[in-house]
Amino acid sequence: ILVKYGRTFDIVKPPSRRSCCFTKGYHHYVEATGSILQMAEDLDTATTFNIYDTLLQRQATTFLVSEPSPASSSPPPPEAVALLHTLRLRYFTPREVANLMGFPPEFGFPESINLKQRYRVLGNSISVRVVAELMRYLIKEE
Repeated sequence: ILVKYGRTFDIVKPPSRRSCCFTKGYHHYVEATGSILQMAEDLDTATTFNIYDTLLQRQATTFLVSEPSPASSSPPPPEAVALLHTLRLRYFTPREVANLMGFPPEFGFPESINLKQRYRVLGNSISVRVVAELMRYLIKEE
């Protein structure tokens, strides 16, 4: 997944102040469902992917010179995959998504709700803080 879709992820680091909208397909589908968290804060994401691309180009050049088979059909070199793993990318947990959406700390899911259902519920919800402000505005007496 990382090799195929890595560049389509919206990658954020723990100190980031933004994230993409989390949809009900988060953690189940890869593209356009929410941000991915990069735990290796000291690494520059763009630079890492640029080095990865250089390793792929080097492999493509090697295949073109030495073999008639297209380089695109071969897997990426192990050192390129290992490089992407150094970013330590992971999905946000349901609790982290709930925190970002303003759910209170005491909010939790019943034990019977599985992981996929938790992401779906959160992906179909809206920010608690935004709703609270809208409600205050709507019921404010003028």
